Amino acid sequence: MVISGAPDARWNNDDLHALTSIDGSNFEAVDVSPLMVDPNSGQALETSVSVSVNPPSASVAVNAQRQFSATVSGNANQSVTWDVNGHVGGNSTVGFIDSISGLYTAPSAVPSPGIVTVHATSQAMTSAVGSASVTITGAPPVTVTISPTSAAVRVGRTHQFTATVKNASVTTVTWKVNGLAGGNSTVGKISSSGLYTAPNVVPSPAQVTVSAASTADAAASASASVTIDRISARR
Repeated sequence: MVISGAPDARWNNDDLHALTSIDGSNFEAVDVSPLMVDPNSGQALETSVSVSVNPPSASVAVNAQRQFSATVSGNANQSVTWDVNGHVGGNSTVGFIDSISGLYTAPSAVPSPGIVTVHATSQAMTSAVGSASVTITGAPPVTVTISPTSAAVRVGRTHQFTATVKNASVTTVTWKVNGLAGGNSTVGKISSSGLYTAPNVVPSPAQVTVSAASTADAAASASASVTIDRISARR
């Protein structure tokens, strides 16, 4: 590598001498071949290349996925390379992205900071880069709903309850009657499918509570009140 210049009285020799401390490793080689009109010509392409990413911003929950797409303008080659925070393909801290398709998968925990940047770099011109801001959010809480929320059941008769679990991969629940898993002969029994069987004698008090707790998160539960009726069943 050679640095040359024309003699000029305005040059400061001390500044010029400082250039001797610069190593070749301080420079980055850039492939400008995509800019050439022809290998035997010094003429460069005048068409500018730009990359846009869609959507330009997104919020993605931990472990969730989001598809990004890229559009390359000014060049027929639409191929891009995807990275997250400069890491091609991403990593477990900032999330992974398919370096070809742009499918992003958020990490299992919110990073610090909680915003990462997805880049799409033109393979035809690496200086053309588009980006999108991605906010990583915590997992939504597990919720449980029960249906119906109240019922009247005649002694010895049955009533079907259903429970719906959201935001959990495991959707099973643990059924209880008055806090007793499966209930008992005094307050009534309930099966693993939510089928409640009233006791043969009206308990005291005559109202019991049927509850369903998520097996994935026991803190997530819902309940229904059941009135034991000696004469007829009401809904």
